[in-house]
Amino acid sequence: TGAAGVLARDRPSLIVQVFARTLQSTGWSVARLEQLIAQAGYVIFVIDDRTGELRPVESLSGADEQNVVALPVERHREILSRAAHS
Repeated sequence: TGAAGVLARDRPSLIVQVFARTLQSTGWSVARLEQLIAQAGYVIFVIDDRTGELRPVESLSGADEQNVVALPVERHREILSRAAHS
């Protein structure tokens, strides 16, 4: 139920602000956030500051104080393709 239920049922695309200090103040960590996103079946991308393109990343460890995009693994290629052609 809750957020995990929405991720499993509706499979929305996500834009997530990653702030380690804020996560830590609530008992979370960047690693725990990354694990939650991955376990929900999402592929994580950082936004290239120079080009605005989405670049897949294996880890959020270098993404502190950045926005990241998480797309459902089963639809990420389709979503990226549509974005490239718009």
